[in-house]
Amino acid sequence: MVETLSQLFINTVRTYPKDDLLMVKKEGRYVPISTADFGDGVKHLSLGLRDLGLGPDSAAHETRGIGTSPMDSMLGHREPSFWRIPSSDPLSV
Repeated sequence: MVETLSQLFINTVRTYPKDDLLMVKKEGRYVPISTADFGDGVKHLSLGLRDLGLGPDSAAHETRGIGTSPMDSMLGHREPSFWRIPSSDPLSV
């Protein structure tokens, strides 16, 4: 059973292989990106973030600007937004 977004992504890449999952514009033409190529790109991004020190359970804080936005104040948020990389990340190496 899929419990995280990471698991959902990995399950989709493995279960539904396609030659043309997405289209990207290169040199003025749209060319397809396969499910496998997209999955490899996400894996390399994940590994790059880990090389930068963003590993399991580390927090990545937004660094642009200081304080919160007016929308954050309206919603009652007091801390800058952040996301966490779960320790159960299936892309871990």
